[in-house]
Amino acid sequence: MKKQTLLYVLLIFLIISNGFFLARYLGKPDRRGHKPESFIIKKLNFDQQQMNDFHSMSDLHFDKMKSISKNIRSLKKEMFSKVSDKSVSQSYLDSITDLIATKEKEKDLEIFSHLQKVRELCNEEQKERFTKIVSDAMDRRGHRGKHGGRN
Repeated sequence: MKKQTLLYVLLIFLIISNGFFLARYLGKPDRRGHKPESFIIKKLNFDQQQMNDFHSMSDLHFDKMKSISKNIRSLKKEMFSKVSDKSVSQSYLDSITDLIATKEKEKDLEIFSHLQKVRELCNEEQKERFTKIVSDAMDRRGHRGKHGGRN
């Protein structure tokens, strides 16, 4: 049972760290104070129609991510409210961490789907640049994960 709990904790940690990275890269201003949407639009040189479509997609994506994150916070609040309860069962903890992991998976899949939709907006030249942006972001995340610090 302890091995299973450890695996759940590790799984949740990995999902959270990946979700945090992608949400941070896509959902927060970059270091110069610009929105990531502006960064993408600028780097890909979107035309007006692409910008309009991108903003509509991003708004829907943001709403979905916000809802999923709210559910995760609620589940975690429920779980950690039991920290002083000595009689909390392992099956309860397994159940709630499974629900959290499912929501984290949902977040990752939503991010992936959003990235695919953004890529579909692009022409062939933009697709190459977009693939490089995503690849660079993943490389930076991998570097941070190994060294525990920021770039």
